[in-house]
Amino acid sequence: MQTEKVWTLDEVKADWARVKCEVAYVRTIVAAHLLMKTLRRQEKFNPYHDDVGRFTTAEGNTSGGGGYDSQVGADGADRLGAGSTGFSPDKPGWHEYQTPKNGVCGSSGRCSRQEMADQFSRFAVPGQDPSRPVENGQIYPVYDPIEGRFVGNVKTYVSEDGLTIVNRTLPGHLFHAGLITRTARQAADGSWTVSTHGVGNNETFGMNYVNELFGPDIFNAMDEQLRQNIDRHHGGTKEIGGAACGTGFDRSHIGRGDFCIHGV
Repeated sequence: MQTEKVWTLDEVKADWARVKCEVAYVRTIVAAHLLMKTLRRQEKFNPYHDDVGRFTTAEGNTSGGGGYDSQVGADGADRLGAGSTGFSPDKPGWHEYQTPKNGVCGSSGRCSRQEMADQFSRFAVPGQDPSRPVENGQIYPVYDPIEGRFVGNVKTYVSEDGLTIVNRTLPGHLFHAGLITRTARQAADGSWTVSTHGVGNNETFGMNYVNELFGPDIFNAMDEQLRQNIDRHHGGTKEIGGAACGTGFDRSHIGRGDFCIHGV
């Protein structure tokens, strides 16, 4: 007769945590497949590619192939030295995502271009220490913003005006191969917004779905950190993008601590 195993409370809790993670992963993959099918059904992407392998989004932007241009100009990442991507929706592991234009500094000319470039360089890479702004052509580690785990390195390219930052994953990165472009723009009323565009062909099966689902949240949260840091530097609650911005900071949201840093 077999003796029934007696489970300790810690073992049961550990097993329950493992099951929850497995279920969450399966649900993520299923939801991602549904999302991709829906996007294709709505013909988000033009199935007709040009002679360099680019495709056209519903908004009229072109990306993929050797002519990827994202939001950084006619010659795209090439202009910053990041090189042609060769990414394509026709290749395995394709992913693309776009964040909205997140307000980071209000109108009335509160933020100069010089200040914005400095602040922007401190919120360029997930898990970045804001006291260490990125520099053009350097390699930086990327950390999981929730758990703080190292996920790989990126090579970072910064435009001359400091308002466009491109991160390209290096081999060994969890989301290799991919490229994200972060762009800061000033509106006519003097306010500033930041948006992020990610594109690539992930090498690890299923990571492209995870990338599309969670990538926007990561960079939206980075923009919120940027906004709050600018708000602190200018002293107190301000109006940004038509909404009141408080000075409270949720340490667990994405970042690595409470800070207010400005180098200009």
